[in-house]
Amino acid sequence: MPQSPRVTLFDQYGNPLALSEQFELGVSGQGSTGFAPEPTSHLQGRRGPSVDPESQLGVRGPILTDEGSFRDDFSGSSLITNLTGTCTFANGSPVVTGVGTKFLSEVGRNRFLRLTGHANAYLVGVERVVSDEELALVSPYGGAAGSGVGVASFWVPTVAAGGGLLVSGSNLMLTPGLAVGETLVRCAGDYLPVVVQFGMSLSNPMVSQVLSFGLESADGQTFARLLMGGLLPLNQAVFRCSSDGGVSLDEETLDLSEWGTAQKLLRYQIGVRASRTDLSIEGHTIAIHHHHIPAPGVVLYPTLRISNATIVPYLGYLICGYVYFGNANLLQIEVQHEGGAIRSQMMTVDDEGHVIRLVSDHEGALHVVLPLIQATDGGNHRLITHDPATARMLEAIHAELRLMNLHLSQVSDEDLSHRDVE
Repeated sequence: MPQSPRVTLFDQYGNPLALSEQFELGVSGQGSTGFAPEPTSHLQGRRGPSVDPESQLGVRGPILTDEGSFRDDFSGSSLITNLTGTCTFANGSPVVTGVGTKFLSEVGRNRFLRLTGHANAYLVGVERVVSDEELALVSPYGGAAGSGVGVASFWVPTVAAGGGLLVSGSNLMLTPGLAVGETLVRCAGDYLPVVVQFGMSLSNPMVSQVLSFGLESADGQTFARLLMGGLLPLNQAVFRCSSDGGVSLDEETLDLSEWGTAQKLLRYQIGVRASRTDLSIEGHTIAIHHHHIPAPGVVLYPTLRISNATIVPYLGYLICGYVYFGNANLLQIEVQHEGGAIRSQMMTVDDEGHVIRLVSDHEGALHVVLPLIQATDGGNHRLITHDPATARMLEAIHAELRLMNLHLSQVSDEDLSHRDVE
């Protein structure tokens, strides 16, 4: 985590002055705030700096996040983790409150929550963590209202009758049981570009048993996934992609002989971008699809499935050693201008109506221009101690630089010239 930037104002003797805790900062034009997945949460296109009717400088550029990225190594003995403290869930409300809880450290936006004792069908994704004792879910809670231990999971499981999920030895083991049915797990997803990596193997596979893992839509019809088992030899797999509900496919049968068979724990990676979908095994790209791939607006969820088409004589397992999901989005801010550094200024007015300005010089350095003060000797001076408006101005600089992850290390003596930004 980057350290919070600090702003220091010095008096004529080199002593630091206290800054006010309240300030106002004007922003040019309209802004947009949001998180991926949400394709409208950023501005499309770009433009150079412009000055609005109030003489405020504005810049424009897309900013996306990778907050959806995570890794699960399946440590412990369960997909479900108990949270600290007491959680209160209200039926029909997305707000969860707690007493003695630690939401900030124990819960993230890629987790699903429910109240202990409720079925996994009531697991709901986390939208935003407000504090250690309050968070918001992506949708209203569907279970009965109540208070107790909250549970969190990266995954939402669906277990076939007679099937099961087992976490053991840092592996997740899925089985559909002996009857006809399917067991699957799915975690939080995102829009492309995304990449997912699995450490995967089969145990006791049977002809009537099919498994798949990769990225797919909520209904399972739009996907980029790898299929194994069934009538395929154990040294083969099928890489299959679709953008229209499975009507049209990019499909390729692959030979795994170079790395062994599907019964060996191998590292598989599937990446989806706007122009291609690719598959690699043990770091080697072996298949690329360009045609029927998931569209940019479709949310894709890392998903593992194993199913029985008929009754089987003994249990078969899909074994997953780890999953990494990367929401590899772009961070881009562009400033375009001609000639030298951009000259700009911010202004405020002190309690007596004096104008205080923050300006940039021809080299882009920042300066605070203080109001003239009539001294007892009849001269004019710019030396000010504990001026509240100046404090507000420097706090505004502090806030702006904090948003940019910059550090304003020192503002100097009489002319308060900006010395160093790092």
